[in-house]
Amino acid sequence: MTKIKNPILILVFIICLVASSANLLAQEETINNLEAKNAATHYLKTFELLKYPESKKINALIQSVIRNGWQKDDGTLEKILAKNELSFNEFKKALLIKECDFTFGKKYKYLIDKEPIDLIKIKSLFNLLLLKGRSYENQENLDNAIDTYLSTLILAKHASQDDTLISKLIALNLEETTYVLLTDYFIVAEINIGGKERISKFLELYKKVHFLGNELVECEKLSFISTMQMLADNIQKQVTEKNIRNNKMRTPRAFKNDFMKQVNDLADEYYGNFEKAIETNQEEDWNFAIAEFESFKKETNPTVEMVKDVGNMLFKSIINDADGYNKVVTRKIVSTALTVAMPDFRKAAQSYYSTLKKLKLLLD
Repeated sequence: MTKIKNPILILVFIICLVASSANLLAQEETINNLEAKNAATHYLKTFELLKYPESKKINALIQSVIRNGWQKDDGTLEKILAKNELSFNEFKKALLIKECDFTFGKKYKYLIDKEPIDLIKIKSLFNLLLLKGRSYENQENLDNAIDTYLSTLILAKHASQDDTLISKLIALNLEETTYVLLTDYFIVAEINIGGKERISKFLELYKKVHFLGNELVECEKLSFISTMQMLADNIQKQVTEKNIRNNKMRTPRAFKNDFMKQVNDLADEYYGNFEKAIETNQEEDWNFAIAEFESFKKETNPTVEMVKDVGNMLFKSIINDADGYNKVVTRKIVSTALTVAMPDFRKAAQSYYSTLKKLKLLLD
C-alpha cells in the first residue's frame, strides 16, 4: 500500500521598507512601544498597491542584485521601485504598529477554517525591499539602506504572528536572508560607528521579542487537536441527524468525549517529546522524540486507503461499541491522523537555530 506523504512537509519545501531614517532611528519605539493597532490593515493596502514583475528574467535579475549588490541597470529596476513607491509608503505605516493580526480578531471554531495570510505577497514585498536597500547602497545612502534592511525584520516579525508553522518558517527564511545580507554589508560597506551601533541596538531588541522555538510545535499541536475536534463534531452530527440507535452504542456525546481524550493524550505525548527536543536542542532528546514517534508510526502504519476511509471508520466506531471495538478503532483513527499530520520538526528546528546563530554572529 502507498504510504502517506506529510502534506506539511510539502508546504515547508515551498518556502523557499521602506522606512525613513526617523522611523527606525528610535528603535525602542519601533520594537517595544508601538501603537496598539493592527498592522494588517496597512499590509492589505500594501499588497493591493504592490506591483511585482511577472517576468522570470526580471525576477532573476532582482535575485542577483539582492545576492551580489547593485549592477549596471538600464532603468528597469529603478522603474520597478518607482512603480511601488505607493506600496512602500503604505508599508511604512505598518512598521509603526507592534501587533499584526490578519484575522482582525475573527474567532474560528476550527483552525482549519482560518484564512491563510498571503505569503507570496509577503515574499514579493520582501524582495522589493531588499532591492530598494541595494539601490540605496548604490547611491551611497547608507542610512536609508540600513533602515530598509532592518525594516524587513519587522516584516518577518509580523508574518510570524500568524501563528502557523508555515508562517513562522517563512519568517525565519526572511530573517536569515537579511542576516546574511547585513553580514556581507558589514564587510564591504563603509558603515560608520553610529550606523553599526544602530544596527546592533535594533538587533538586540529584535532578539528579545523573537518567537521561541517551542512555538513551532505548539501551533501544530493546536491545529491537529482542532482538526480532530471538527472530525468528531461532524460524525456526532451525522449520528444525531440519522437518529441511529441500537443497544450497543453509547451516546454521541460519550463517544466524542472518549475520542477527544485520546486525541489530547496522544498529542501531549508525541508533540510534547518534540517540544522538549526543540527547547533543549540536545541530541539525546531528539533521538528519543524521533525514535518514539517512528515506533508509533510503525505500529499505526498509515496508508492512503486508511486516510480516505477515516470518516467511515469513525462512523462505524460510534454505532458499534461491542467488545471494546469503539476504543480500538478510535485510537487507530487518531493514530493515523497524528502520523500523517506530524511535520519534520527537526528540520524546522535546524532552520530556527541556524537563523539565531546568524543573528548571534551579527551581534558579536
